[in-house]
Amino acid sequence: MSSKIAFNPQDRFVVALGTRIAVITEDGSVFGHEMSGRHSGEGFRLTGSKAAFNRAVDRFVVTIGDRLIVTTQSGDVFGHDVSGHDVGAPIKFTGSRVAFNGPMDRFVVTIGNTLIVITQSGDVFGHDVSGHDIGAPFKFTGSKVAPSGPMDRFVVTSGNTLIVITQSGDVFGHDVSGHDVGAPFQFTGSKAALNRLVDRFVFTMGNTLIVTTRNGDAFGHDVSGRNVGQPFKLNRADLRLQLFERAVTNSVEVVGDGFTGSSGVKLVHQFETVGADGVKHFTQGNAVTSANSSGHFDRFSFSLPGKNFNIQASAIDVATGRNVDSEVLRPQV
Repeated sequence: MSSKIAFNPQDRFVVALGTRIAVITEDGSVFGHEMSGRHSGEGFRLTGSKAAFNRAVDRFVVTIGDRLIVTTQSGDVFGHDVSGHDVGAPIKFTGSRVAFNGPMDRFVVTIGNTLIVITQSGDVFGHDVSGHDIGAPFKFTGSKVAPSGPMDRFVVTSGNTLIVITQSGDVFGHDVSGHDVGAPFQFTGSKAALNRLVDRFVFTMGNTLIVTTRNGDAFGHDVSGRNVGQPFKLNRADLRLQLFERAVTNSVEVVGDGFTGSSGVKLVHQFETVGADGVKHFTQGNAVTSANSSGHFDRFSFSLPGKNFNIQASAIDVATGRNVDSEVLRPQV
């Protein structure tokens, strides 16, 4: 399977489930990606029960710990405990119904063990969850959240903060303390999910805001305090830099892969030669080239200085600042 995330039109929900990304399709199949650093890993299918497979009935999916929680149009709530790569049988929660007011209820998210419902008008209601029981609803005091209709596109949470992302990619937050929603503040730093026709799902994993696109590419933003970091691409290929001796042309070919497509690359190469006096001498050279649309480049212009020397090259991906060193080559001349 691919490491792309939710690239099929039938993919309906994407949520964070511990260290995994869970993708739920229209027929209730559940697929996962194990996150490690900035890599989501190859997709795999979870065994066990289907989840949220009643398309006309199931409306929201959120998580608390390793539990998938499905809320229906009528407000009934079902849970699936996930163990490893297996989805447990559905369990109907006792207690209160949740988000049963049709279009009036627009977003459902979680903070800790509390289900939070945000209405079209920006009112915020909560239900404390204990085991498989949903507590009675309570209304949060304080600020409204996402009251601007279609302008406010996504609502997610990070820690005790409600995060609202607008159509234009502006990011606003509300700190939640107990049953009170703090006044809105705008995050500094980068916009997020600003490509309205391309960006499809937004969720958080720890302090990272993750945006998935329609073709399955995923981008992350590290959130620190009230600042949204610059976007980075998940599953970016590792930079590779190799040296090859070309005896016919008495030169060294430098080949790179994994660089930003159609972007600049800075190269530094260093010869270490041993003179007749037995002393090592260093010679450096600099060059600038460009990777093609696939992130590949090759360069043939490093002429060999003679015999009895080593050469190593370094490259910097101009677009991202990432760098990589080649192995040391000792040409056989």
